[in-house]
Amino acid sequence: MVSNPGCPPEVLLVFLRDSERQIRWDAVQHPNVDEAVRRAAVRSADNDVRWAAAQLHDLEPDLIEALLADAEWQVREQLAVNTRNASVLEALMQDRDARVRGEVALNELATGDQLRRLAEDASAGARAKVAARDLLPVDVQLRLAGDRSSNVRWWLCVSHDDDVGLMRRMSADPDKLVADHAKAALDQRQPGR
Repeated sequence: MVSNPGCPPEVLLVFLRDSERQIRWDAVQHPNVDEAVRRAAVRSADNDVRWAAAQLHDLEPDLIEALLADAEWQVREQLAVNTRNASVLEALMQDRDARVRGEVALNELATGDQLRRLAEDASAGARAKVAARDLLPVDVQLRLAGDRSSNVRWWLCVSHDDDVGLMRRMSADPDKLVADHAKAALDQRQPGR
């Protein structure tokens, strides 16, 4: 019944407690979700339900605040991926978990300034997420091309291997895997191949 587009919010509230995870997720994502269902989902003791709720757009401000304070990093990570609220994205830049901060870089609303700050994050994992993002500002690319972590440089190289200038630079990387990937990317762009 949760797949029925006419499923009423009162029934969705019941489905939030279903034994099947997929039913609970579908109930949260249902087009008939109303404020009562959103509130129940965000306040649920079930991490999976809160995780699905963090993917919703147009959440009430107090529900966003509750998700920002959620104890589970996976819930806050989903908020970072899915929010369309610039102030929420900025708040998540300060999250205590680097996995959450890194996901901010993959949100399409992340600004150049936010990407620059994340490229300086103490966590190589967060910096690697920045490196994997499409359409990085050139100064951020250059900063990450010299990153102290070979993993960050690897993600930059494999995510931007269509950038000939960057690949030329990375072909001299001290890490053999990074340099070899950059050289292979350049070889593929040679005429006659």
